[in-house]
Amino acid sequence: MGCFGESHRVAPYKGSGGAAPEFCGPLQKRSCRDVVCLLVFVCMLGGTGYGTYLAFYLGDPDRLIYGVDSWGNVCGQRNGRIEGVSRSGEDCSDRRNLFFYDKSIFVNYIPGSHVSVDTVAVCVKSCPTKSQTNVADLQTFFNDTGTSLCWYDIPRDSFFDGNSNGLDKCPNLPIEAQESFLFRCIPKSFNQPFEILTGAINDILNKIDPNFTEKCVSDLQKTWQEICYLSATALGVSMSIVILLRFIAGIVIWLMVLLLGLGSVVGTALCWYHYYELKGDSSQEEERNWLIGSIVATVVMVIVILVLLVMRKRIGLVVQLFKEAGHVVSSVPFLLLLPLWTIICFLGFLALVSYIFLAMESAGQINISNTTGFVSFEKDQPLKIFRWYHLIASVWILQFILACERIVMAGAVAIWYFQRDSGMPVFPILLSIRRLVRYHLGSAAFGSFIITLLVVVNWILGFIHKRVKNSTGSVGDFLMKCLRCCFWCFENAIRFINSNAYIEIAIIGEGFCSSAQRALKIIVSNSLRLAAINSIGDFTLFLGKVGTVAVVAVVGIEILATRSDVIYPWLPISLSCIIAFIIASCLIGVYELCIDTIFICFCEDCERNDGVEKPYYMSTGLLKFVTGAHSAKNIEVKRIHLKTEAT
Repeated sequence: MGCFGESHRVAPYKGSGGAAPEFCGPLQKRSCRDVVCLLVFVCMLGGTGYGTYLAFYLGDPDRLIYGVDSWGNVCGQRNGRIEGVSRSGEDCSDRRNLFFYDKSIFVNYIPGSHVSVDTVAVCVKSCPTKSQTNVADLQTFFNDTGTSLCWYDIPRDSFFDGNSNGLDKCPNLPIEAQESFLFRCIPKSFNQPFEILTGAINDILNKIDPNFTEKCVSDLQKTWQEICYLSATALGVSMSIVILLRFIAGIVIWLMVLLLGLGSVVGTALCWYHYYELKGDSSQEEERNWLIGSIVATVVMVIVILVLLVMRKRIGLVVQLFKEAGHVVSSVPFLLLLPLWTIICFLGFLALVSYIFLAMESAGQINISNTTGFVSFEKDQPLKIFRWYHLIASVWILQFILACERIVMAGAVAIWYFQRDSGMPVFPILLSIRRLVRYHLGSAAFGSFIITLLVVVNWILGFIHKRVKNSTGSVGDFLMKCLRCCFWCFENAIRFINSNAYIEIAIIGEGFCSSAQRALKIIVSNSLRLAAINSIGDFTLFLGKVGTVAVVAVVGIEILATRSDVIYPWLPISLSCIIAFIIASCLIGVYELCIDTIFICFCEDCERNDGVEKPYYMSTGLLKFVTGAHSAKNIEVKRIHLKTEAT
């Protein structure tokens, strides 16, 4: 709908035949598509559910977080008894750290991995921060902290110096000072490389300013409210830019085209000016260099001007698409909320997947040592396979979420394009969600599976490249880089076709393969138009993101200019600018998808309708970019006029 009730759709000219148009926008009568892919996706979810069940049945994420002692007790919680292990079932709720008797385990130990059956580890309240040289020190440490470093059933008066093999009921003395790291008591000497690295970084930062790190942390603590205010400002500015793009995009785009043309002309003129100025007064080599540079600049100028002349009508189409996208956002403002739901789904699923991974890594069959009675958890082959299965399935599900978002948004935009003047639904987004759930989940699963395959192949190529990098020399490394570069180009091409296929699915309602084939046909037949959209349009949207960041930076400077207690005001401002860019990318990304969808709808409208027998659904602004549209309109007007005179 236009301003003041103006209709944007081209008026229907029914002609003499009176034939009803065959295509009326997003099809109302659809059928389930790619059902086999949906069944495969559901089976994959079932397999993921079974793997999750095994992970939580045989594992416990707290085993990785807090650690497990030598008898299967998880530190930091009340434990159940393990049959055949007398010291299992301990209440370790107040003992959250894991203490190892044999410090040589830290040479190959990774926090989170299971302790071997011949290594003693006990849960303790706190790590010995001072060295323990004798039994009296152990008893004093127990009196001061309530922490026993011996086995749980050994009283304070029975503490002793254990054997050096680390298998006794008390640790071997002396015990060097330790500190807690990821709930593990680690000797400070093993933290020296890490401390050296962090110390070197701190030294570099302190050369900028003494106590640089501490001051940065203090500034962030003092300005967290201002960062929140600036983030809210970024949200408001981004929404304002999305609305204003409808009106200022044309000015920005044509100004860029003008500056590009003038820049090439002025640059070429300056090159020739300097050449003639130096001609005869400088060395022959310098004169030749300026001549070559001037000729190259002239060639570039001619190419730029010719490209702009050829693309001028297509650039006008980009401007009109921006205006149409502005109409969509104003008519369906809830489109701006869809990225928020996608981010929530993403973060929620990533948190769930991470927790499941912890359970899966901790899972294993209980193994009791016949010699020591210690407990370990050993993974069987199904659990090892499920780890990789779960990883690939997680990528597929994440890509599936993105595919659903794109189909829903494209469906809502397509409904607006074809039905805005003929009774558009009150909630087009809900209608688009209904169509997705009812008919096109299989297509979303199919498209996301293709992207998942590309991701897996990319991982495999990266693994192979890492393996052959040092063994095959520079030639093998070069060939692998070429292969990965080619695959990167192929992957991006498939992703581009995929995204347009989702739009076709939302419009036509066909399966993924048919939609991808049709999207590819549109891409090939409208390559110049797409080049204009993807270059000028994307750059204009990027300017919108940069504009949001600039506004936030200026506001941040004004807010923090009077804060004398903030030492580095650039730090919260920089963090706010990063957040602002993310927010702007989400909201302006909606605008970008609207442009892509309107363009596909425009191409479908041009191909399926003629403006006479089958009226166009496009706005009057888009009509001027259709070849022969005006002539078809004039012919039909004359035909109607002749019929009127005859009667």
